[in-house]
Amino acid sequence: MIEPYPGPWHVYDCPDTGRVCVHDSRPERFVVCDIPGDMETIEGEEFANAMLIAAAPDFLAACEGHEPEIGGRLSWLSALLAHLDKDGWARQGEDPDANYHCLWECRQLLDELRAAVAKAKGGAA
Repeated sequence: MIEPYPGPWHVYDCPDTGRVCVHDSRPERFVVCDIPGDMETIEGEEFANAMLIAAAPDFLAACEGHEPEIGGRLSWLSALLAHLDKDGWARQGEDPDANYHCLWECRQLLDELRAAVAKAKGGAA
């Protein structure tokens, strides 16, 4: 897998090109991307896209940082549900299968998180 340039990334006016640039934090300021316009005229989707791109290292770090904890808690919940009587687990009037459905949904979310991290690092999504 590939590793992106380290964050944080910043949005700024690139005077040499007359464009808005997203750059990394190194002294040589590697430009990750540039967008037509300048900080005074850029607006709407272009500005939102620049800010989203600049936040990418933070999103990736958060996903990577929380993935082990989420996976561990799901394993714990799965083991707990396997040992509890479904009728005893459900609250009065609730569907006893709702807990298992919630666990399945959480596993799906974790799979999506893992796929997004893999895609960000050049792996299969």
